[in-house]
Amino acid sequence: MGRKNGTRKVLRDRDRSIYCNFINGISKEQLATDYHLSIKSIERIINKEKE
Repeated sequence: MGRKNGTRKVLRDRDRSIYCNFINGISKEQLATDYHLSIKSIERIINKEKE
């Protein structure tokens, strides 16, 4: 952490993309498969992005 390697921005962009796909009708299960994440992680991202 602390280094400016762009990881934080990449993750922020990924999370926004996940949220946009979700609100456009892509299921949590499909998002989990597409992004190689657990459904629980997808739910956390969606809840975080709602705020």
